[in-house]
Amino acid sequence: MPTTQSATSASRKSSVSKFQGQTGPKSDAGKNRSRFNALRHSRHAKSKVLPYEDEKAYKDLIKAVFRDLNPEGAIEEDLAMQFVDSFWRRSRMEDKIRTKNDEIFGQLDVSMMAAMLNVPEQYIDFAPDYLLNMSFRIGPKQTEQAHYAWSQYESMVRDYESEQLTDVQEICAHFSSLFEYVQIWFKEHPQLESLYTPQKKVLHPYWVKESEQLMKIVDIVGAGLYYRAHFSSWKEQIRNWMQIWYLSQKSALREIDQYDLVLIKEVHLSQCIIEKLMKLQKFKTDGLAYLGRQLLWQEQIIAASKGEALGMAKLQNEMPKN
Repeated sequence: MPTTQSATSASRKSSVSKFQGQTGPKSDAGKNRSRFNALRHSRHAKSKVLPYEDEKAYKDLIKAVFRDLNPEGAIEEDLAMQFVDSFWRRSRMEDKIRTKNDEIFGQLDVSMMAAMLNVPEQYIDFAPDYLLNMSFRIGPKQTEQAHYAWSQYESMVRDYESEQLTDVQEICAHFSSLFEYVQIWFKEHPQLESLYTPQKKVLHPYWVKESEQLMKIVDIVGAGLYYRAHFSSWKEQIRNWMQIWYLSQKSALREIDQYDLVLIKEVHLSQCIIEKLMKLQKFKTDGLAYLGRQLLWQEQIIAASKGEALGMAKLQNEMPKN
């Protein structure tokens, strides 16, 4: 019957033999994967540059920081590299926050915003991309012109549906402001037959024949005019709805809060590193200045001592001989 000591020894030998030769991944792909096993918020990454990042940008950052901080000696260079890595991680975290915010607003499409603004149902499918772009601007004059042309469109729809006006030539002449925008639409779609004949400004025979198709195009233009006429007055409402939408994404916001905490820590770390480096450089500068003063003082003492010695020798030479 084996003793406890022999059993323990056997277990130890078994464990050693079990893991002998296991020195980690051998292939390049395996090594690349293992380098990033410990990533958590990318803060404690073993590699400074992640696979999707620009290594040249990282090297350029090193050059720029070393040029600005001008570190001298191993300690200062180590602190400068710590600052580079902290700055790089901070930029990475800022990119993550920006990307997450873009994802949140990317889920809010223009049709959803149109519905939030109580846009009439017939216009919702025609909501333009600029509806979510708060930097997009339509001037007062363009707004006024669009409003007038849109009011013509509304009148045309009523007359056409009530069959008061059914002749497209007559419609085109009667609602001239509206059809100026229709003509602009056709110029933006040159693959289609032109709206007017080239000889004189009358409706092209093709569109007289295809009046139903023409009226669908006019509906598209009318919807566009509706949004152009109202966009400026909606901006404040759009901002409010975007804020409500953003704050409702609680799961995503919790993730952004975590990124923010990491970002704050990195900013604090960068500041501490810079303070350490500045103190070290000031200490070295003050030390060199103190050493310079000491050397100057010593030179003055030596010079004074030599002066006294020369004075005594002169007196001795001038003393009368017996």
